[in-house]
Amino acid sequence: MSQPSVEHICEQLRASGRRVTPQRRAIIQALLESRSHPTAEQIYTTVYGVMPDISPATVYNTLHELTEIGLLAELDVGLGERRYDVTTAGHAHVICMKCGRMEDVPYDCEALALASREYRGFQIVSCDVIFRGYCPDCVPHSYTDNRRSAMDKWECMVCGYVYDPTVGDPEHGVAPGTRFEDLPDDWVCPDCGATKDMFEKL
Repeated sequence: MSQPSVEHICEQLRASGRRVTPQRRAIIQALLESRSHPTAEQIYTTVYGVMPDISPATVYNTLHELTEIGLLAELDVGLGERRYDVTTAGHAHVICMKCGRMEDVPYDCEALALASREYRGFQIVSCDVIFRGYCPDCVPHSYTDNRRSAMDKWECMVCGYVYDPTVGDPEHGVAPGTRFEDLPDDWVCPDCGATKDMFEKL
């Protein structure tokens, strides 16, 4: 997926009747240099580093204009912030649910095209595909840790009974795969009746 050049975007701005100022050129340059699908605040911080007299309003207005004429995609990926993508050709995104890292990935968006009978009266104008998961840096702190935590065994300090989550406690309605932390509050040791607070993790 190739990105447009600074000059290409500037030419499109001029063609739409808009001026290309040094501030707008710097904003476009910052967008092209960022690979993280930056927020408006991140773009402002980057441009401010080389152009301290720029205002947040200039950044927001430029991003809005670029989006309005189709040179920039504004993305709402459910993280409570809007991100911007200069690659507007059809593709999907993969995003880390922990750190927010976001990358473009090739995807045949036309494969998701609905049959006209499925439109339900809607006029379809766009289709966004987002794959959510954990990036390589965050996997050990999320999915892997959760899997490991789910396998923790707990021992009753009264009688020595060991609760194994892979086995559960079927006789008392606890299915295999139930973490100790997810046991009902009124669950007690099957052997001696001790409460959960009398267990310690092995």
